[in-house]
Amino acid sequence: MRNLIGTLLFLTGSFANCGLSAGKKDMKSTADIEFVQTLELTVDGIKHTFGQNDILLMSHVGQEGLTLSAMSEKKNIQFSFFVYAGDLKPGTYKVYNCKGPSICEKDLAHENEDVIYGPYPKDPMPPLSSYRIAYNAPSLGLAPLDLVITSVSDEQQQGNPWKTKRVKGEFGGTLANVEKQDQNWHIEGATTKVAGKFDLYCTIR
Repeated sequence: MRNLIGTLLFLTGSFANCGLSAGKKDMKSTADIEFVQTLELTVDGIKHTFGQNDILLMSHVGQEGLTLSAMSEKKNIQFSFFVYAGDLKPGTYKVYNCKGPSICEKDLAHENEDVIYGPYPKDPMPPLSSYRIAYNAPSLGLAPLDLVITSVSDEQQQGNPWKTKRVKGEFGGTLANVEKQDQNWHIEGATTKVAGKFDLYCTIR
């Protein structure tokens, strides 16, 4: 958890964002439909809907990966993930922090993956113990977050100078605050179950 603050800043500030949008007409559809970005996040059975009044960011950078971040000061929530994905296309991914108790593949890029859920970032920062992360740690009963990108289509976001795509998907998993004590890893506090689906613009860098 020591690198959590740096990871939060990386996820929310290192990429150009897909921004907030009042929606735009889907020029590829014959129907007069306005596309408005949305993300539904269910946390321990409680559903939260993110939309125009919240911060929704998604970007894909070259051969590096895909980042998503949803933040709401009113809801006091931040949810973010970064996954190594050389190509932005439909597919299934296992996303988790490759440090600490995780069983990891010997792939440096994989170490940069992360999933974080916690309170909205503010000054002073909330305590690290209030954040939950995804791990691949069978000994602790923890498995990676399952991320499924269901569709990727060409959709240009109005006012965005970068090329954008429309990305739909869903995810689910159990997150935890894991600490080390006496050379042993253990879960500190309760775990958090998250699930959701999204329909967002993604900036292509």
